[in-house]
Amino acid sequence: MSITVDPGTGRRSGSVNAHEIASACSSSSAHRPTRAKPSPAGTAIYLSLLFALTEDRITAAFHQAENTPAFRSALHDPAVTADPSARHLIAGLHDGSGVDLNNTSYLDHLDARLARPVLDGMAGAMDTVFIVVGCVMAAGLVLALFLKDKTRD
Repeated sequence: MSITVDPGTGRRSGSVNAHEIASACSSSSAHRPTRAKPSPAGTAIYLSLLFALTEDRITAAFHQAENTPAFRSALHDPAVTADPSARHLIAGLHDGSGVDLNNTSYLDHLDARLARPVLDGMAGAMDTVFIVVGCVMAAGLVLALFLKDKTRD
């Protein structure tokens, strides 16, 4: 989000008379020290969107996977069910508590047949977030392009 501030500042300063530059740029100048880092509000919005979408996307991915032979065989494979991470995931699916998104480190060593729906659901949610970010950036660019540039005396 903060990447859209610089073009807007430049366009705003070019769209006003010389004696109005301070007023035109003051709103973005107040945030200049924080622009080197990602915008806290933007980060919060995008992470909220990500986690709001992730659970539903993972659930949908598990519903698609539950009818595949590979996923069903993983649920009954003794080598898979002996893994504590797999047992925790399978129990969460059966009792309706879902997938623990607070610590996803178990995905590193989880059987790929069980991990795939989780990874697909997370990737689908991230796709949506990236599309939203792209739209915000495009809107910022379009708005910056429509600001009129005034020549200074």
